[in-house]
Amino acid sequence: MKKLIALVLAAVMVFALAGAVMAEEIPADYTQVKVFDGTYGFGDAEITAATNDDQSAFYITFECFDEDQILEGTIDDGIVTVDYDLTGFVAGDAQLIWDDAVASEEPWTPIGGEAPAEEAVAEDAAPAEDVVIDYAFDRSWPEEELKVAMAVYDTTDEQFLAMREYNDYLEQNFNIKFMYSESIASAEDEIAFVDSAAAAGCKAYFGYYNIAETETVKEAQAHGMFYAGGVGGVGYDQRPELADYDNYVGSYTLKSDLEVEGDHNGDYLGGYALGYAMAQKGYQHIAYCEGGASFGVQMFVDRKDGFIDGLTAAGYDNFSDADLVSGWPGTDEFAAQQTAVIAGDYDAVVSSFNVAMWFQPVMESGKQIGLAAIGEANETYKDFFDMGVVQTVVYDCEETVFGVYLPMAINAAMGYDDMTKQDGHPLVIPVTRWTITEAEQMDAIYEYHAAGNFFVSAEDFAKTLKGLNPAATSDTYEEVFNLTLDEALAKIQ
Repeated sequence: MKKLIALVLAAVMVFALAGAVMAEEIPADYTQVKVFDGTYGFGDAEITAATNDDQSAFYITFECFDEDQILEGTIDDGIVTVDYDLTGFVAGDAQLIWDDAVASEEPWTPIGGEAPAEEAVAEDAAPAEDVVIDYAFDRSWPEEELKVAMAVYDTTDEQFLAMREYNDYLEQNFNIKFMYSESIASAEDEIAFVDSAAAAGCKAYFGYYNIAETETVKEAQAHGMFYAGGVGGVGYDQRPELADYDNYVGSYTLKSDLEVEGDHNGDYLGGYALGYAMAQKGYQHIAYCEGGASFGVQMFVDRKDGFIDGLTAAGYDNFSDADLVSGWPGTDEFAAQQTAVIAGDYDAVVSSFNVAMWFQPVMESGKQIGLAAIGEANETYKDFFDMGVVQTVVYDCEETVFGVYLPMAINAAMGYDDMTKQDGHPLVIPVTRWTITEAEQMDAIYEYHAAGNFFVSAEDFAKTLKGLNPAATSDTYEEVFNLTLDEALAKIQ
C-alpha cells in the first residue's frame, strides 16, 4: 500500500515539476515525460526528458551555466543523434542523459493530462474492470507498428495454433505485428531466429519456447529486444540470476484453481489437480502415464509428485508403482504397458501429457475407463468429454496464461519501465490453469472460442498497456489475466 501511494505521489510530483515545460515548451509530437536528477560533465542538473510513444525521438531540457538548455533529436536502437542543441555546449552529454532517462525509476508520465488533485489520491487504485479505455481499437496505437517475435517449438501444435488465433485478433485491434519462428529443433535454430527477428525490426520477444536458455536472453539484449517468457521453463522466482539481464521483463507463475497447501510450481499443481479430481470422482483403480519422470525430467517428476499428493488429499490410498505407465507412445514398451492396463481392472487412466493415444484402445475395449490429462479445450477433447470418455482436463487457456507475456513485452519495448519490474526485480505474474471436470464446462469454453471470443478481450488487453491506460501498474497484469475457471465461465454467461 505504501508503495502504491508513493508511486501516485511521484506521478503528482512529475506533473508539478514539469507542468510549465509540458504546457509551453515541449512540442506536440512528444507524448510522455519524466523528471529526474543526474550528474554530468557540466555538473548536477534536474532533467526533464520527453519522448514519443515508441521512444524514437527525445526532447530534453535542464539548466546549467546559468542558462536554459534544450536538446532534441532521434533515437535508433538506443543510440541518440542530436539534431538541435540550443546553446551548442551540451550535445556531448545527450547519450548519457538519455541512458539515465531510460534507467531512471521515475515513471514516464503522459503529457497533456491534468495534475491529479491531492484529494483524488486513493488508498487503492481502481480495479481494472472499472477502467474505461478511450481508444477506437482501429490499429491506430501505437503510432508506429510494433513488431513482436515469437519462438515456437512446433508450428503445427494445437496450442500454438490457438495462441496464433489470439495474436491475429490482437493484430486487428492494435498496431502490432507478430513474427513467428519455424519449428525450432535446436538452440542454434533459436539463436538464428533471434537474429532474424532483430533484423526484421522486432523490439519485443515472446519466449513461448526456449531451449537456448539464457543465451537467447543475451542475444535478444544484444539486439535491443525485450524478452518476456520462461527461460528453461522457469522465471525469476526459480532463477533469480535472470535479474542480471536488463532486457529480461519476466514470466508468469502457474497457480491452481484448487486449494493446495504449500508453495509449489505449476507442474506439481497440474499433477495435483489431475489426481485430486479423479479421486473425487470416485475412481477405484487409476493408472498413471508418468512420461519423462522415469528419466528424471524435472517437469514430469513434479507432475508425478503432485498427482500422488492429489490422490492422497482426496482420500485415495490404492496407488503403487505397479500403476505407473512409463516412457512415451510409439515405443514397444509403452504399447505393452498400455495393453496390460486395458486388459486389467483399471477404471481410469491419467496422463501427464496428451491422452489422445488412449482414445481408440479404450473405445475398442468396450470398458468404462475414464481418462484425464493436461490438455486442450479443442474439438477432440470436447467430443470425448461429451461421450463420457474424458473426465478431467487441466487446461492452460492460451490468452489468460501465455497471453500475459504480450503486454509485458510490449510495455517494455514502448519504454514504460514501471511496467517491467516488481519491487526492483523481473515480473512474476500469477495466472491460473483451469481444472475442467464437467462436459458442460468444456462445451462452454470450446464454443466461446469457436465463436471468435476470448476471455481476455482487446478491451481487457488495453487496460494493461501503459500507453492506453496511464493508471496501469505491474499489478494490472494479474488483475486482467489471472482468471479462475469460475470467473471465465461467468464471462460467458
